[in-house]
Amino acid sequence: MLSWPGRPHTASPTRACPDLRAQGEGAESLRAGARRSLMSRRPGPKPRGQALVEFAVILPILLTLFGATVDVARVYQAWNVLESATRDAAEYAATKTTTSAAALADAKRVVCAETAGLPGYQSGTPNCSSPTVTISAFSLSINAPGASQGNPIASVTVVATLPFTTFFPYPLFTQNGAWILRSTQAYSIVQGR
Repeated sequence: MLSWPGRPHTASPTRACPDLRAQGEGAESLRAGARRSLMSRRPGPKPRGQALVEFAVILPILLTLFGATVDVARVYQAWNVLESATRDAAEYAATKTTTSAAALADAKRVVCAETAGLPGYQSGTPNCSSPTVTISAFSLSINAPGASQGNPIASVTVVATLPFTTFFPYPLFTQNGAWILRSTQAYSIVQGR
């Protein structure tokens, strides 16, 4: 055992250290408090219920992100279908019709047939009432370069609008709970070839 120079080895720390000897019982309680504070700093189990509270705080945020992701994917898919239907309607109307009224009837029939499975679609007689389909421009020319009396050049512009119903109403992006999707497609062709 080691001892201090000039002092005999003792078992009690108050006898070995003159500063602690002067303090007596107060020093013992100081050392015991220091041991307790060291023990309280040791890692231990978290308080019960903390994970449940954290989950309750995070769950609404996660559900909102998940719902928004699903809605954005649905909107993108519906927009692709509407674009394709409008393009097909413009091509069909430009290829097959000779009047604006016939072009509108054909465009409505094609758009309604291709968008029947989309949210916001409403059937009607003889075509659907939603999406709405209009012809913004129609021309049939025999005087344009490359056109003739037997092969006129037809140009049609079709506009389709669909009020897409989302799962959740998003105040900045929807109007009355619907996201308005709009597609405009133009097509020109020499008929009869």
